[in-house]
Amino acid sequence: MFELGGIARTILNLLGEPDMQGRALSLQFVVALLAAIGSILLPPGEKEEVPGPN
Repeated sequence: MFELGGIARTILNLLGEPDMQGRALSLQFVVALLAAIGSILLPPGEKEEVPGPN
């Protein structure tokens, strides 16, 4: 299992963004990318259902 922080740090290092604004944008991109990959790997029927307050 990969460490999310390590992946994000590696991608930031590859992008080479020295300023904090660029770093924040890159981090948002990484999070969006991971979310997209997660939604592709998990079919809609397989998502965990949260029980309602019954």
